[in-house]
Amino acid sequence: MPANLLDREFTAERPNQKWIAGFTYLWTTEGWLYVAAVIDLLSRRVVGWSMSAAMTARHQAGSRHMN
Repeated sequence: MPANLLDREFTAERPNQKWIAGFTYLWTTEGWLYVAAVIDLLSRRVVGWSMSAAMTARHQAGSRHMN
């Protein structure tokens, strides 16, 4: 299990100091759509996201590079 670096401290003092990530999936007429997002804890804005037809490690990592 990875270390809990935030230790439930979900506030930040400056932009890009702390990011959180999450993912969800939705059923569409074309099948499952997987959505991953990265959120900056100071602004609470999405700083990266990605969508994919498959849930893979590459999909999750890609959310850091898309806006």
